[in-house]
Amino acid sequence: MIQSHQLGQSSQNAISATLLEQVRKMTEDWFDGDQVEISPDTLLVKELGFTSMDFVMLVVDIQQQFDRRDIPFDDLFAPKGVYVRDLSVNQIASFLDSHLKG
Repeated sequence: MIQSHQLGQSSQNAISATLLEQVRKMTEDWFDGDQVEISPDTLLVKELGFTSMDFVMLVVDIQQQFDRRDIPFDDLFAPKGVYVRDLSVNQIASFLDSHLKG
């Protein structure tokens, strides 16, 4: 578990690495043994086929990993009340970086 006070100057890189590992674990059996490259720029819906339930599972994993239940994920998934169609690992990492500091 990563505590917010452990996040330093390269916190977005650490968050991105953590998210990449979480996404890899979630999707390891989705592609019938085919190796799928997952990078910080991978789009979760378009490239991996994430569904709304997969995002819920990822949010729960993130909350557990960072021991935080107060992250306003609505601001990520529906900024200004409009749902986003897709997100990359980097976009989520950037969002988390801004909300885990402090």
